[in-house]
Amino acid sequence: MLLKKDLKGICDILIKEYETIIGVYNSLSEILKNAEEEILNNFDNIQKTYSKELFFQYIIHLNLLWKKWHMRHIKVLKSKKLLDMKNKVVFFK
Repeated sequence: MLLKKDLKGICDILIKEYETIIGVYNSLSEILKNAEEEILNNFDNIQKTYSKELFFQYIIHLNLLWKKWHMRHIKVLKSKKLLDMKNKVVFFK
């Protein structure tokens, strides 16, 4: 009998917790529905304000990547050219 009361008490607590969670979810859902247009407008404003800055940062980043790639390939080409020249010199000796 005691076990049955304990289990009923636990179930009652779980039901109340579940109802609380559902209430919080419903409240947040309602708040977000009411503020949806304002939130989307704020995101649009942020994008308009910072899109040029982000674009320039993207271009700068691409430029840096291009320079790194270029420098690596120049080194490779120079080393191949040096090897080719050494091979030609050895061949002519």
